[in-house]
This record gives sequence, C-alpha cells and structure tokens, in this order.
Amino acid sequence: MKRKRLRTAAVLSFFLGLTVTAASLAGLLVKGLYRDSATLVPQMRGNDLANLVLAVPLLVVSIAWSLRGSRRATLVWAGALAHLLYTYASVVAGCRPNQVFLLYIASFSLALFAFIALMGSMKPKGLRRRFAPATPVRTISVIIAVGVLVFLYYGLSENIRVIIDGRLPESIEERGLSSSMVHMLDLSVVLPTGALAALWLWRRKAWGYLLAAIFLVMGAISGCAILAADPLAATMGLPALPGQSPVFGIWAFLSALGVALLLGHLGSPKGKSEA
Repeated sequence: MKRKRLRTAAVLSFFLGLTVTAASLAGLLVKGLYRDSATLVPQMRGNDLANLVLAVPLLVVSIAWSLRGSRRATLVWAGALAHLLYTYASVVAGCRPNQVFLLYIASFSLALFAFIALMGSMKPKGLRRRFAPATPVRTISVIIAVGVLVFLYYGLSENIRVIIDGRLPESIEERGLSSSMVHMLDLSVVLPTGALAALWLWRRKAWGYLLAAIFLVMGAISGCAILAADPLAATMGLPALPGQSPVFGIWAFLSALGVALLLGHLGSPKGKSEA
C-alpha cells in the first residue's frame, strides 16, 4: 500500500511539473500576463523563476531517487511539494485571473493530492530510526524557531495595526485586496507547523524529523523566490521591496544549512550512509 501511494504521488508530481513549468514560463515570457499591482508582480515572477530553477528540477530529481529507495530524496520531494502547494494556494486565492489561471488551479490541485499521497507513504517512526544519534537536532530546531519568530513578527505587525487603529495592512492596500491569503496561510498553517517541527525535533519525536525537513526545504525555495523579486523589479523599473532581500536571503541560507545538517545525518537503521 505504501509503495502504491508513492507511485501515485510520483504520477501526480510528474503532471505537476508540467503545469508549473508551463505557468512559470508564461509568467516570465508573456508580457502583461499579470494584472496585479506593481508591488505584487515582481514577487509572482520571482516565484516563477524559483519554480523553474529550483522547485521543478528538485521535484524531478527527488522523484527519480526516491523511487530508487532514497529517504533523503523523499524528504526533499515533500518539501518541494509543500512549496508549490503554498505558492499556488496563494496565487489562486490572492491574484487576479489571467490567461493561464486554469494552470494555477491545476497546479494547486496536483500539489495538494501529490502531497497527501506522499505523506501517506511515509513512516515517521521508521524514518526517525534512520537518523544518527549525533544529528544536531537542537541547532536545527533553533534555526527553525528563529525563522518562525521572524515571520511571525512580519505577519502579526501588519494585522495588529488593524486591531489598534483600524487601518488595513499596507500589503493589502497596495494590492487592492480584501484580505491576504499569504498572511492567512502563514499564521494559520505554515508557522504553527514550523513551531511544532522545532519543538518535536528538539525532543527527537518522530514527526519532528519529517516536518523539519519539509519546513526547511520549503523555506529554502521560498526564500530564493522572494530574493529574486528585487532584481526582477529592477528590470521592470519598479522599486525594490523595502527590507525584504536581506531577511529572505539569510532565511534561504539558514534553511539550506538546516537541510544539509539534517539530511547529512540520515542513513540506514544501522547507521550506514544512505546512497
């Protein structure tokens, strides 16, 4: 049954790679495709670039190695799916429809069901036994906790202002939105998941290893996507997003470091290095 779910996830992920590639190429190459605000378009194009350069290649390579039995690849695969699920949930709910909007919907649906199938194929307790006792769980937990606190500040600072003086967050006013899907996802799903990952990994709980890997892979890709927004904004003659590049650049680096530290200590149940 587990193997069948893995194959199901692989088939869904293959078609996901096709839809994401088509949507991302359109976003980068078709002039005037995006009908959103000037501050949002560079971020969407940054996602397109990161998807083409990082997410889709990671998806393809990790699927191939996972089907050969690599646990490291399976965790990278899950993180890439989480990034794409987050990205297209935000796009479908928070951006104006355009000529490839159905590709966004298809990508969201494929990412959702591929992620469910892949998670259903995993055994967290068995995965925990494959990590070496020397795995630096506390260092990795601190990296995750720092990321959670920083982005919790970003998410809450704008929304608390609504409570205090009734003013809409700047990110919503600038984009002409009624609400922020990004804030909703971050505050209700992503950051609580990160907090649980940090806590459970610190305590060496089985689910902590799995959630930490997913959170960090997702963080590395998403951080690079937002980091790419500034140079893309410059090519469009738009101002850079204030203060975001340094923060997300550091977060992308720390996430990649956390992934390396975590997966570098993943081996066989007897402690042998995994191929």
